[in-house]
Amino acid sequence: MENRDSQILFMYQVYLLESTTQNRVYIGFSTNSQKRLRRRNREISGGAKRTIKGGPWKIVCVVEGFHSKVHALRF
Repeated sequence: MENRDSQILFMYQVYLLESTTQNRVYIGFSTNSQKRLRRRNREISGGAKRTIKGGPWKIVCVVEGFHSKVHALRF
């Protein structure tokens, strides 16, 4: 999405992950939930410490369309 000044605006997503091996869920936000899932599952570097245990993870739900981190976090 672009505005009048041709600056790219990121649309934030809130996602719910579920562990495939434990009774655990994780809620997070990102501009790219698929890439974030790959990080959580250690397919690429940069995953969060909170999801080291419990993986692999799968996406259960994604809510998208937030125009700012604040809106995504409030949700």
